[in-house]
Amino acid sequence: MKNITISRNLLYFAALVLFTGCSKLQGTVDPTSTIPARSATSDSYQPVTKGSYWKYAYTKDGVTDTATTTITGLTIAYNNTPYSEAATTYKQHNFPDVTSYLSSGSHVYKALSIAKSDTSNLYFFNDTTALNNTWTAKVNNSGIVNGQQARYVGDIVEQNISLTVEGKTYTGVTHSKIYLQYLQGDNSYTTTETYDFFMVQGIGAIEIFTSTSAGSNSSRALISYLIK
Repeated sequence: MKNITISRNLLYFAALVLFTGCSKLQGTVDPTSTIPARSATSDSYQPVTKGSYWKYAYTKDGVTDTATTTITGLTIAYNNTPYSEAATTYKQHNFPDVTSYLSSGSHVYKALSIAKSDTSNLYFFNDTTALNNTWTAKVNNSGIVNGQQARYVGDIVEQNISLTVEGKTYTGVTHSKIYLQYLQGDNSYTTTETYDFFMVQGIGAIEIFTSTSAGSNSSRALISYLIK
């Protein structure tokens, strides 16, 4: 039988990496960089213009709230790539307000965040990847989380579908699935978390599902949005 080693700290990290909070970003992040922010365009799957926001019905392990994610207009650089600050607040305060950073350049879409002392750079979408094709990316610049090598593996599992979310039907939806995986002692990888993103051009994520091997689950369903 395969010996699978995944610490509780790694599962804690896995549960937080999606649009979660950070008190400060460390390492190769330069908050004073002069690299310009990316602008939202009609062909972007993740607009990042100042003042754009998305309001979601959020559920995590049976607890519900309304989450609003807003682009603040602040920009940092991570490995010389510009990331736009996204602040998420919760109406009922059932979850702590958090900050993450979004990048949408060169057809690659990432969410940068930190859990405890570990940085995550979640590669969640690529608008040039064909149906059933995949990508693989290190979990962060070093590829190490809590002393263990980790990676993201993503693929496009559906394209140009229709999806009804919170009573509204969206067309032209692309579904990406991403796996957070840790390297084991036998050189195999074990998945600890799975993400499903449903993306619409010119809007962003209309629905997101997350599940962990520890049994935790969460979902975001778009209620309303405004793209500046």
